[in-house]
Amino acid sequence: MLLKEVPLLRQEEQETILTANAHEIEEVPAKPIPAVLLEQLTKAAPEKAAVVFEEEVVTYQELYQRSNQFASFLIQSFDLQKGDRVAICLPKDISQLTALFGVLLSGAAYVPIDPTWSEKDRQVVRNAAAYKGLIDQEFWEEYSSNVKDNGASSAP
Repeated sequence: MLLKEVPLLRQEEQETILTANAHEIEEVPAKPIPAVLLEQLTKAAPEKAAVVFEEEVVTYQELYQRSNQFASFLIQSFDLQKGDRVAICLPKDISQLTALFGVLLSGAAYVPIDPTWSEKDRQVVRNAAAYKGLIDQEFWEEYSSNVKDNGASSAP
């Protein structure tokens, strides 16, 4: 008998380990944890400040509404499917946070791209990540214009 064939545990020990905590296994959430937390916080404290940037204060309810609205726009714009990747290349402000939650709520994954990176570095990420869409300042402005033109109640 070879050493690799020698069992480390007896059969009953293996069964105990495999079944001991089987009832405690939780399902993986359908949405990423940050999106689930945003939903929970929105239900628990909708009027509390979720984010403050410079002079702008956004409540959990506003952030959730904006993010959901953006998620719908993303799904239509990029024909997103669950698990697709979307790059976010926005400055660090409320639009970036809204975009991040929008991507997660759409079922996609986000690929962060720092707007200060060189074009060469962005190209490396673009090639490696194979993302389906890019949310940059131009895309965000187009979206914001679309929201204002359609008279949405919670413009970004």
